[in-house]
Amino acid sequence: MKTTVIRRPKHWLLQLILGGVGVLSLLVFGILCAVAAHISSPLLHQQGAARWQGDGTLRYDQVSVFRPVAEGLNAQKIEAAGTSIETELDKAGSPNASYLIAYGAETTIQATSQNGRSDAALTLVGGDFFRIHGFTFLAGTGFLPDDVMQDRVVLDELAAWQLFSSDNCVGLSMTMNGREYYVAGVVAIETDDASAACYGDKPRIYASYTGWPVAEGDAALPVTFCEGILPEPVDEFALATFATAIGVDKDEVVDNTDRFTVPALWSNLRGLHMQGILSNAVVYPWWESAARLAANRRSLLLVPMAMALLVPLGWGVWGAVCLYRLIRAGGRGVVHLADNVVERRRTRNYLKAQALKRQAKERNEQYADEQSVEADAVPAAGGHDAADGAQRLR
Repeated sequence: MKTTVIRRPKHWLLQLILGGVGVLSLLVFGILCAVAAHISSPLLHQQGAARWQGDGTLRYDQVSVFRPVAEGLNAQKIEAAGTSIETELDKAGSPNASYLIAYGAETTIQATSQNGRSDAALTLVGGDFFRIHGFTFLAGTGFLPDDVMQDRVVLDELAAWQLFSSDNCVGLSMTMNGREYYVAGVVAIETDDASAACYGDKPRIYASYTGWPVAEGDAALPVTFCEGILPEPVDEFALATFATAIGVDKDEVVDNTDRFTVPALWSNLRGLHMQGILSNAVVYPWWESAARLAANRRSLLLVPMAMALLVPLGWGVWGAVCLYRLIRAGGRGVVHLADNVVERRRTRNYLKAQALKRQAKERNEQYADEQSVEADAVPAAGGHDAADGAQRLR
C-alpha cells in the first residue's frame, strides 16, 4: 500500500507578513498621492487649458515664456502672433480652432483715491490675460483687450480695502501715474500654500499694457511674460507654434499643462539641487513662482512614493512569474495548481483531524486514570470498617 506523506505548508507566516506590508505600502502610496494632488490642484492659474477646452474633444495646452527685464519680449510681435498661429492651425487641419494669447510686465506704483492710497505691485497686461487666468472675482469682471478707453483696472481685495475700504467698489475711480482709472473688478487673494508663500505682502493691481501712459522719449515697460492657450491636435503642436509665433526658442517655453506629470516632475527633481546656484535673472510672476514651488514639493514626494511601491511591485512581479509559468505549462500547470490547492486543503483537514484525535485520546486517558484512582480507594475504605466491627465484638 502506497503511503502519502502530507507536509505542513512552509513560510506561511513570512508570506502573511509580506502581504500585510504590501497592503500598508499601498495605503501609504494612496495617502502620498492625495497629498500630491492637494499641492497642485488649487493652482487655478495653471488650469486655463482645461477651462478653455470645456467639454470639447479638441485638446488644448497652456504654455508660457518668461524673460528678464533686460531681454524683454516684443509686444508688437506678440500682438501680431495670431497670423502665424492661424496659419499653423490651417496646416494642422483645425482652421476654426480658437486660441488665447496674453502678455505683460510688472512694476510698482502708488495709487490714490478719495478714500485712501496704496503702494501696490502693478501688473500691466495685454491680450486675453483674464481669460487665461483663473481669478476668483469678488465683484465685477476683468477688462478685455478691445476695450476702447483702456482705463479700467482690476484690484485684489487688499488694494480694494486700502483704496476704498470695501471690495464693493466697481465703477469707482482712482489715480495712477497722473491718470484716472475705473475699477472693473476685484479678485480674491489665493489662499493655497504655494500661492500664499509667493504672493507677497503688497496689494496688487492689474491694468492695461497698451493703455498705460508712457512719457515722450521713454520706452514702454519691457514685456517679461507671455502666455498662450492653443490647440494640441498633435504632440507639442502648441509649444512649437507658440514659440515660433512670438519669436523665442522652443526650449524657453514652459508647458504648464504637463508640468505636474511624472516625467516632468522627475526631470525637475534631477535638477532640483542646482536651483539657487544657476539663475537666469528672471523674476517670475507670483502665479508662476507658486507653480514652481508646488512642482518642487511634488517632485520631492516622488522618492517616498517610489519606495512605497517596492513591496507591491515585488508581489506583482512574483504573480507575473507564476502566471507565466502557468501559461507556459498549459493545462498541466492549471491542473497542478488545482492539485496544490486541494492538497493544502487536505493537509489542513488532516492536521485538524489529528489534533482532535490527540485531544480525545488525552481526555480518555485522563478519565481512565480518574476511574482507576476511585477503584483503588473503595476497597481500602471497606476493609477498615470490617476490622473496626470485629474489635467491637471482642
